[in-house]
Amino acid sequence: MEKPAATKGEILVVDDQGPVLDLVGNILAKHGYQARSAASGAQALEQVQVHLPDLVLLDVSMPEMDGYELCRRLKADARARDIPVIFVSAHGEAADKLKAFAAGGVDYITKPFQIYEVLARIQTHLNLRRQQILLLRAHSELERRAAESTSQTERVRCSLDGALGALARLSALRNPNGAGHPTRTAKLARAIAQELALDADRIEGLGTAALLCDLGMAGVPESILLKPEALTPAELILIRTHPQLGADLAQPLALPWPVDQFILQHHERLDGSGYPEGLKGETIALEARIISVADVMNALCAARLHRPAMSIDQALMEMVSNAGRLYDAEVAGACVRLFREGNFKLGS
Repeated sequence: MEKPAATKGEILVVDDQGPVLDLVGNILAKHGYQARSAASGAQALEQVQVHLPDLVLLDVSMPEMDGYELCRRLKADARARDIPVIFVSAHGEAADKLKAFAAGGVDYITKPFQIYEVLARIQTHLNLRRQQILLLRAHSELERRAAESTSQTERVRCSLDGALGALARLSALRNPNGAGHPTRTAKLARAIAQELALDADRIEGLGTAALLCDLGMAGVPESILLKPEALTPAELILIRTHPQLGADLAQPLALPWPVDQFILQHHERLDGSGYPEGLKGETIALEARIISVADVMNALCAARLHRPAMSIDQALMEMVSNAGRLYDAEVAGACVRLFREGNFKLGS
């Protein structure tokens, strides 16, 4: 089955309420999407077997099979597991959202909702998925041409690097606080790795991971990303899902380095106080320890809605005072040397 030429994407809407299916389907069609509907989890699974949608908009509370179970079944299906699933529910507690993300959802919208918020989130996740597909194709092309001339391979690698950068920027669009953060983090992480004399291949891998380290922020509600006050404990729990979400998005790319591992671990801390797994010391990959320091330096030196930016000297003091406890001492030392002796600049 081919999509109409003008469609912006095919959305499968799953809800046991007929009026909701009709309303959402009509709105999606009005805004250029091709909408299909399923009144139960079983119907949704049948439709997915016949034809894969681009995205699933999924109600949580349904009889026989709720949205969480349906999402888990979709993620267990090799053909369907990469389809973005956005949950829509009247339940707005942090525990409900965590359960949705644990089941494999990429976003969670609480009813009652503004339709333009739903449309914006649908388009964001469709764009992310399309960029992921482009990356997979670029990587396959890179492998296919590996035996060809250096110039041809280099052109494909440049194409892959461009696609990775586009994916990072697309994720950052949802979070104005993070504008430019991925590229600055990657730049500093590479410089620290060079200061530590890592080989070129490891530097390439950690640079790629640093560029994508906040990819999982695409699955964090914008109400939290744009909140001007300090976050509540429940909101912090949701923010702390982003390393796992980012790792899940990066894993299918099958890059020649364990980028998903580095993304997953970039908020771990040496003393075990980090997240998501509370790893300690050298159980955290060196690349992740480097990205951690680069990420913190960039975050401290950038203004946020709830706090002003630190100066470089203030941020370096944070590195020095917590070296050996939160941050790898050798990595933190290399970072300090870059700024104090190497005249390193974060850039804009």
